[in-house]
Amino acid sequence: MKSLHAPQASSGGPVTPRPTRVDFVSSSRRSSMARLLPLLFLLAACDDAARPSVWIDAGPRPDGGYPFGDAGLDAGPVVDAGTDAGGPARGRFRFANLSSSLGALDVYEVGNPLALARGVAYRGASGYASVPVGDVALELRVTGSTPADPPIATLDAIAVDAGDAELVSFAGTLEALRVVRVDDHADEEPPLGSAYATVLHELGGFGTTSANLDDDPEPELSNLAPRGRADRVAIPVGEGAPTTLADDARRSFGFTWVEGLEDGSTITLALVGEVDGVGEDAPGLLAILPETGGSSGTIFLRPDPEVALLQASPSVIDATVEVASVAFGTLAFGEVVAPMRVPPGNAYVSVIGRDLGGESVFAGGTAGDLARGERYLVVLGGPTGSRDVRRFEVVSTRLAMTAPGTEARAHVMHVSEDAPGPLGFFLDGVVLEDVEVGYASRTPLPGIALPTGNRDLGFGTPGSVASWRFETTIPNGRVAYVVAGRYFATDPEAPDAFGVLAVDLDAWRVTRLAALAGSGPREGEEPPRPEEPGGGIGI
Repeated sequence: MKSLHAPQASSGGPVTPRPTRVDFVSSSRRSSMARLLPLLFLLAACDDAARPSVWIDAGPRPDGGYPFGDAGLDAGPVVDAGTDAGGPARGRFRFANLSSSLGALDVYEVGNPLALARGVAYRGASGYASVPVGDVALELRVTGSTPADPPIATLDAIAVDAGDAELVSFAGTLEALRVVRVDDHADEEPPLGSAYATVLHELGGFGTTSANLDDDPEPELSNLAPRGRADRVAIPVGEGAPTTLADDARRSFGFTWVEGLEDGSTITLALVGEVDGVGEDAPGLLAILPETGGSSGTIFLRPDPEVALLQASPSVIDATVEVASVAFGTLAFGEVVAPMRVPPGNAYVSVIGRDLGGESVFAGGTAGDLARGERYLVVLGGPTGSRDVRRFEVVSTRLAMTAPGTEARAHVMHVSEDAPGPLGFFLDGVVLEDVEVGYASRTPLPGIALPTGNRDLGFGTPGSVASWRFETTIPNGRVAYVVAGRYFATDPEAPDAFGVLAVDLDAWRVTRLAALAGSGPREGEEPPRPEEPGGGIGI
């Protein structure tokens, strides 16, 4: 790239431009000028030889003879080859970072100390930079370094033609860096209500991909190999448009589009992250939008939230359940549904079934605002109708996505119809400090760490000893203990008697723990009084 230099002052000192003088012509001078007009017409009629020596004939006028023409610019469209004020032909590049391992990048043309782009972070994109026509070699530096610092990578020369407008993306690792070029020019308009996308597969651990981009079961994208690309894929625009990705290992991700894609636009859509990644490496879709205002906007979508559902109300039988309008089927007490995708946002849970007397039951509540990229356990529990101060509740807890290691990660949830509140949680006869669970609530996120192996779990008044005790094997993984039923049941074997449902959150199996001999309410424990609140919902 050529450097631009400011004009230098002469050796005689700075040059002060003279102000332009404007004379207003008075009416007396107009009459004098009127007398000169015949002379001017006479001079104009003379041939070349008779003209004064100061007359310069510059040849045919480029504006076609029109005194206020623009030197021929009206003669047709001007071709924009990326030139500035008559300079050499140029192209335009913008840059995107599709690798979480590279860090933020500065991009330079080899030999030029001026950066083409600075601070291109993971899942980010720069605006356009002007580059010369020909073979252009690029250097990558860590953001914050200087042009004199050695680059972390030097890329092979990229051929640039006049008028090029391209997205250059960096993917992979520094040891196996991949550079993908995408032409930002649209050769034709996409179908109405869609944007055209070039789809790049950079999702680690995900196999050959197919995609459903709307409600049609026929995939619009198929056989997209890892590190491959697909061109001119029509993406529906507008909030709420669904996308489902699946690979050859029968894994799948679901996404719901937000507003931001414009009808008729051309974008780049990249599958990024890792299949089991969290945080920076979480899987998702990165949409790189057309440049506006000198920068490239991006939209990063994490997968839609997943919900597992446990029916823990013995008062409801044949419960048909929907979560955010997604059907979860008909569940009996103690049944669990493995995680299913639902749209993000506030999720209402509706339940239609029968109570123990055979009467129709209509119940439900909100599971709260469910966030993208998260997994939840939603529990239905409590009595139907009005029984004491308790009511039917929907309780949700956000689950840790990663395995805990050598310890168990436990969530304790309370939907017992008449247990005193809050309940204390006992392990091997010892109450766990600061672990008290109120009705329609759960332990703090993301669960509590517990030792594995054969253990004695207990529940009761926090300041006493455990009233109800259960023997179980705590797995090396994630588990939820849901207390349900009637704490003050007279018959411990009754279907609605107090019990614990142990949910393996990795295998999605439910085990109902049987109370140990001698379990039951202690003297002095009382059911909640009518003036006590019923509890709340946690996520």
